[in-house]
Amino acid sequence: MDKRLLALVLCLMTVIIYAVGIKVVLPDYLKKRSTKTVKRVVAAYVNGEEIPAGDDKAKEILEAVKKIISENIKDGMTDYQKELAFHDYIVKTCTYSANPDQPYQSDIHHAYGCLVNHDAVCDGYAEALQILFDCVGIESYFMTGVASDLVTGTGENHAWNLVKIDGKWYHLDATWDDPEVEGANYAPVHWYFNLSDADIERDHSWDREDYPAAVSSDASFYKNSKSYFKSVGDMRHGMTAMMKGKNVYQCECAVEGPTPSEEDLKFMFGAAGKRRYFIISQEYKDFTVVVLRFP
Repeated sequence: MDKRLLALVLCLMTVIIYAVGIKVVLPDYLKKRSTKTVKRVVAAYVNGEEIPAGDDKAKEILEAVKKIISENIKDGMTDYQKELAFHDYIVKTCTYSANPDQPYQSDIHHAYGCLVNHDAVCDGYAEALQILFDCVGIESYFMTGVASDLVTGTGENHAWNLVKIDGKWYHLDATWDDPEVEGANYAPVHWYFNLSDADIERDHSWDREDYPAAVSSDASFYKNSKSYFKSVGDMRHGMTAMMKGKNVYQCECAVEGPTPSEEDLKFMFGAAGKRRYFIISQEYKDFTVVVLRFP
C-alpha cells in the first residue's frame, strides 16, 4: 500500500483505536514524517546535497528554510531560543487553512503549505517545524494522535511535535498556539509551548509507547520568560508591570493553581487603563495560563 494512503488509513483508525483501547505501533516515517521532500531538504541544508531535478517544491522549501534560519537564528542561541524563534515565526506567518478538508496529498498537509504558501493544517505546521529543527540539530518527533474539544468532548486526528531541549522532552503544538484572528496584531501565544505529558493530556491523546516520555516543565515558555507566578498576588504585580507604560496588544502569564476568579482578575481593569480588553484562560494540571488581549 502507498505510504501516503497508509498514513491516512492509520490516522482514521486512531479514533477507533483510542476508543476501544487497542494498541497500534506507528511506523517510523509517521513519527518523523520522513517523506522524500523532508529528507531532501534536510540533506541539502545540512550536507549540501543536491535536490534532484524536477523536485521544485523541495527546492522552494529549501530556499524558505535558508531565509528563515538566516533571519531568525543567531550565533550563540540556545536550542530553547531557536525553538521559540521557529515557533513564533510559524505562528505569525502561517494561517490555518480555511479549507482544511483537502486530501492528504494537498499542500496544506505538508511543509510546503506552511513555509511557502503560508496556508496549512496541523500536519503542515508540524512537518515544517520538524524540518527546521532537523536543520539546526534539534532532536524532535512528528507526533500523531487525537486532540479533543474540552467543551463538546469531540476529538479529531491531530499532529504536533515532541522536542528535546537540554536533554528533556516537551510537547510543542504550534497549530493550537495560532490565534487565528485575521487582521489582529496579536503576538503568538504559548499555551502549548513545551508542555509535559501531564499538562497536554488534558486535550491531547497519543500512544505513549511510541514516543519518549515528557515529564519536565523546566523549558516551559512562562518559566523561561519570567511570567510564571506562584500566586494571584504575584501575578497582579507582574502583569501590571508588564503593561505599565506600554502600548501592548497582548499580555500572557501562568499562575499556579486553578483559574483565578473574576474578583482576582479585577486588577486588570486598572492595569489596562481605559482600553477595552478581554481575558482568555486555560487550566492545566498545576497552573493556569491567563492571556489579556486588547481588541
